[in-house]
Amino acid sequence: MLKYKAVRISLVVLASLVLFILLTGLLVPVLFGDQIKAAFIRELNKNLATEVVISEDDIQLEVLRHFPYSSVSFSNVAIRESYPGSKENFLEAGSIRLLFNTVQVLRKNYTVSRIIIEDASVSLERNAGGQINYKFWKDSEGSDSEEVAIELQEVSFKNVRFAYRDIPSKVFMTDDINNGKLSGNLQSDKFDLKVDARLFHRDLQVGGDHYLSDQDAHVNGTILVSVSDDLYTLNNMVLEVAGNKILTNGTVTASKETLLDLDIAGQDLELEKILQLLPERYAGKIEAIASEGQLSLTAKVLGTASSASTPGIEASFNLHDGTLYHAAAKEKIRRVDLQGSYSNGTLHRASSSSLQLTSLSGEYLGEPISGTLSYENFIDPTIRFDFNGRLPASVVFPFLIPGLEDISGSLLIDHFRFAGKIRAENSRRAFTEAPTGRIVMEDVAFKTGDEKISLKGTLATEGIALRMDDLSLNGWGTDIQFSGTLAQWLPVIVDPQAQLAINGTLQCNSIDLDRMLAVSSSPSAATAKEPAEKTAASAELWERLSGTIALRMDQFSYQDLELDNLACDLYFGRSLIAFRDIKGSTKLGKVNMNATFRRMPDRRFMLETIGMISGMDIARLFDSFGNFGQDDLTSKNLNGTADIIIENANMTFDENYELQYPSVYVLAQVAINDGELIDYKPLEELSGYIDVDELKHIRFNRMENQIEINKEVITIPAMEVNSSALNLYVTGTHTFDNHINYQFKIRLGEILSKKFLKRHKQDEYESSGNGVNIYVSMTGTVDHPIIEVNKKGAKDAFEQEEDKGGFLDIFKPDTPLYEEPLFKKERPEETETDTLEFIEWEDD
Repeated sequence: MLKYKAVRISLVVLASLVLFILLTGLLVPVLFGDQIKAAFIRELNKNLATEVVISEDDIQLEVLRHFPYSSVSFSNVAIRESYPGSKENFLEAGSIRLLFNTVQVLRKNYTVSRIIIEDASVSLERNAGGQINYKFWKDSEGSDSEEVAIELQEVSFKNVRFAYRDIPSKVFMTDDINNGKLSGNLQSDKFDLKVDARLFHRDLQVGGDHYLSDQDAHVNGTILVSVSDDLYTLNNMVLEVAGNKILTNGTVTASKETLLDLDIAGQDLELEKILQLLPERYAGKIEAIASEGQLSLTAKVLGTASSASTPGIEASFNLHDGTLYHAAAKEKIRRVDLQGSYSNGTLHRASSSSLQLTSLSGEYLGEPISGTLSYENFIDPTIRFDFNGRLPASVVFPFLIPGLEDISGSLLIDHFRFAGKIRAENSRRAFTEAPTGRIVMEDVAFKTGDEKISLKGTLATEGIALRMDDLSLNGWGTDIQFSGTLAQWLPVIVDPQAQLAINGTLQCNSIDLDRMLAVSSSPSAATAKEPAEKTAASAELWERLSGTIALRMDQFSYQDLELDNLACDLYFGRSLIAFRDIKGSTKLGKVNMNATFRRMPDRRFMLETIGMISGMDIARLFDSFGNFGQDDLTSKNLNGTADIIIENANMTFDENYELQYPSVYVLAQVAINDGELIDYKPLEELSGYIDVDELKHIRFNRMENQIEINKEVITIPAMEVNSSALNLYVTGTHTFDNHINYQFKIRLGEILSKKFLKRHKQDEYESSGNGVNIYVSMTGTVDHPIIEVNKKGAKDAFEQEEDKGGFLDIFKPDTPLYEEPLFKKERPEETETDTLEFIEWEDD
């Protein structure tokens, strides 16, 4: 019974309380609403330093919404900036509520203890002159109010865009506050400010550097505020960003310049989020890295944040039993243990910043790896690293040669150490230490264009020398191996004019020059950047080589030219290549030659050659060299083999390696065996005089002569061509543009003589014991030859050759090049005609 009575009393009391609250909520606005609004408006008008834009209809008294607090609600309110004459608003809000205790309604004395701001945009600024745009409340000295007092204990924010611009110190911040609360004795000079806010942090810019852009964040902790000192002391402030919690302690002094002294720590963090703590321009130098594992971080931020300076940042981190992933690595590095640090240096700039990995170990694709890394000066980087392990070629080669596809194989890196500048304008700055270590290429292959290339071999550094052991390249129809050393190779990487000493052996199993050149003329190569114009000081790579390479070539092909079994020694000097003892058996014949190629003082190039070629297939020679760019005398017109002694051959090329034809000079002794001249049109023009079909196919056992090429003119001394049908003596010149001047003495055999005598008059020929002699000149061009009897010209030409020592003695060189003579000379049998006679033709 007593229990029932107690319940009934409780319900009555509760109902009475609810009724009281409802009556209060209904009666207070009716009875006191106008009075309370008038008191607040008088207080605002008395204390506001700037214009407030609001309609009186948007001012309401609310009792029940925040009971036991009542509130004066201002809707659609805007407050002008405090800059003189400004029409801009620093605050625009859908709602601002000033809360006070409802009991104070009866006392007619209202103390505002809480403010709620919703759906607002707040833009605070300090301009270059140090003025602020948010000084909207007059100084309170001597203006105490008996009606409305402000003793703030809490300010709440909901859906507020907050922006702060401090132009002198170059500090800019933008946040979207979803829910936030500041609490404390806010009207005091010194108080503990409790902060609890969930927000979307858009950007924090300090001195031109951007921090934590576009991140969800939760801020919670306490700040000891000293208003008079502009000092804010952070006590266990926790910033939670994307699941990472960062604990911050320290001070911020906001005077003319912002002074920071902060200690930051974090546990169980993701490495990519650590990089986000760095300024954006620094973090941008280090691409995003994903991580798993126990990662910890400690950092110190100390110094001035202003337009002229950035605070110092010192950070250290370590990861235990973790996993690292970078997109370029393609696979994860597992079981990672690392220790590292970051600093922006004594200058607090990117140029003095550094990243150090003092210890790194882990597994990559099941293989152990270890190393250290130092990355200093983010503007002009210097890098030092020591690496040991096996890496896929697909990870390394894209950094060395962009654009490769289908990369396979691996690189075994044995304690490779490197220290130097990533970008350097000269070799002295490029390398602070000589690289050391060994790299083994294991079945490396890649695709470039339509070609599949494979690489094998070992590279090892020995002081300033790079040793290459069994380095092989297979691709483009080419198979080569090189073993040797490159001395002083480091400067070449950064200095185009540095000298490179090379010594070794180059074995070429096959070289397909056509396919190799096709790579350089591919569309991708054609669209590449044009090379810079050469200067007087510039030099090609071969010009900067010194040393010796023993070359052995099994097979070489270029267009229709094929060479086999060649060997020579290449000697490199400054702007010179010497080809010594070029020997071999090729499809063109046996070769024994020497040659030099060098740059002359006027920047042109000169090729000089001497030597011997024996057993050369003449038709194949013409085929291999594309008939030397002409179609008058081709491989279809020739048969036979040639023995050639090149006594002197030299020619020059311009700076683009284009042959300068007027410079070509050749002096060579030529012997042709078992020769045939087939359907040679200029020679067939002689049929107008002697009308013989045998001119279409002339056969001879051996023809010998000395050929000279000078200033685009080929000079042929008098020589004899013997066949069963006729004997032909010829001398003359033939220019590169196919102008000809030949003199012929044609001695017809007995059978052809009988045919000739039936068709010609006696004064058109010379009788001899064995037949008939005819003297004819051929001038004009190859396409349009002029054939005529030239008594005086032919006579002078052949007499000049006789004065030189006869037709036959001219073939013997003054000084033999080789112990065994190439030509074995025998004078022909004397004929019954002791002297040359010329046919006299009547003038027209």
